[in-house]
Formats: sequence, structure tokens, C-alpha cells
Amino acid sequence: MKELILDYAKQDSEFEKSLESLKERYKTDDVSDEVVADVCGELFGNREFIQSVVEKKPNIFKKILNNIRKLAEKIKGTGANEYVNFIEKLQTM
Repeated sequence: MKELILDYAKQDSEFEKSLESLKERYKTDDVSDEVVADVCGELFGNREFIQSVVEKKPNIFKKILNNIRKLAEKIKGTGANEYVNFIEKLQTM
């Protein structure tokens, strides 16, 4: 994921600024685990990023999507539909 995030930052100057801001917040010069976690939440709502992952690392995308599906299956009670809808939207994107 770190490699994908850095590649995407090279393509999108606004995202690169956001990434630098996160690195400052976490007081790191690197894309640490905390930065990756913050960024992933934002990027998986971004169609261009999803498409770049599908093109560059389709196996990684499939693993991520399958793990999200498994997590959604485990979720019980209210709000489960929200996660299922997210996964369906992610798959469509």
C-alpha cells in the first residue's frame, strides 16, 4: 500500500499536499503505518486511486476487496447495510 500511495501522490498534487500534512501530524518523514491507515480511508473513496490500484496491482486490490467482504459478513446488527453498500460501491468503482 505504501508504494501505491507514494505513486498516487506523484500523480496528484493535492493528494501529495495532504500526504505531507499527515506526515507532519505524525512527526515522520516516512509513510508510516499510521499514515497509511489514515490515507486508505480517504483513497478508497477515490475512483482514480482505485483504478490505479486495479491497473498496477490487481492482485492486491482483489485481496483488499475480499477482506472487506469478509469483514462485512462478520458485522452484525444495525449499520451492516452501510458496509455492504460501501463494498458494492467499491466493486462498481
